[in-house]
Amino acid sequence: MNARTEAQDGHYFGQLLARLLRGGVVVLAGLAALALAGSYLGALHPVGDSLAVFRDWIGFGALGAAGLMLLARMRWPLAVLLGLWGGLAWYFATPVGTPLAASEFREPQRIYQKNLLFALEDPAAILADIAARDPQFNTLQEVSARNAASVLDALPRRYARHFCPYAAVGGVAVLSTYDVIEGSRFCLEGQGIVGFQVDAPGGPLWVISVHMHWPYPFDQPQQLAALIPVIEALEGPVLIGGDFNMVAWSHALRSYERASGGEVAAPLQGTFPLFGGWLFPAIDHVILPQGRGGGLEALAPRNGSDHYTVIGVFEGAP
Repeated sequence: MNARTEAQDGHYFGQLLARLLRGGVVVLAGLAALALAGSYLGALHPVGDSLAVFRDWIGFGALGAAGLMLLARMRWPLAVLLGLWGGLAWYFATPVGTPLAASEFREPQRIYQKNLLFALEDPAAILADIAARDPQFNTLQEVSARNAASVLDALPRRYARHFCPYAAVGGVAVLSTYDVIEGSRFCLEGQGIVGFQVDAPGGPLWVISVHMHWPYPFDQPQQLAALIPVIEALEGPVLIGGDFNMVAWSHALRSYERASGGEVAAPLQGTFPLFGGWLFPAIDHVILPQGRGGGLEALAPRNGSDHYTVIGVFEGAP
């Protein structure tokens, strides 16, 4: 009798454990599906853009949850659907691709996009990199009291420049080798945007530097609402470089593309390593003017900053 009771108890606890495990798999798959769906809904609520930053990891998690569902023999059609969705989301949110070569353009124009790091100690490597690449445009963020003299003021005088205060981490700056069109300089102090219009080879061109706050629950949504109308009001082609703290497939970056009429330079590359490089989102971008072709030419080393450098190239010939 005792042996039979122990066997029954063992069977009962085995069933209970199996149910708990299956329930855990269901919860995991449901959370992965909800988070993945939410990452596409940034236009409805800014939390969607926050999730979009982690879409590669969320997609990988959904793929893993689908695998567990199949192992547990649970509704394989749903498992396959979740696995395909997660796998595709992970694939398209993982920065890959081969940069372009400047030799592909008749009159290549380079933009050097760099978050300097407000506490930058030694700017020598960054200055040497700019000198070697000889860009026509520079967009800088975190230009602080600590590094302004050693970087911004140290760049060759042939660069016209415009600086605008932003936050405690420093301001934003834009530079160009071309003449600035009179009366075009603008600065929205404290909003993370600065720019001017230059007389470029292909005609007048707006050049803008942007530094966005971190996404929701921080102030990026409010900042986005303030900056997009500024860009929409500009007449003519627009070139933007910035630390957007946001990925290219987000509502925020799509808004910048629509407002400027341009496109984020591709292929995308991770620019800000997190958690020892386990997460490597592409949050620094250049948005190239419409109709000029171009894309990412190189991803340069950090050179003392916590962000990698993004170098875009596009056609300057009319």
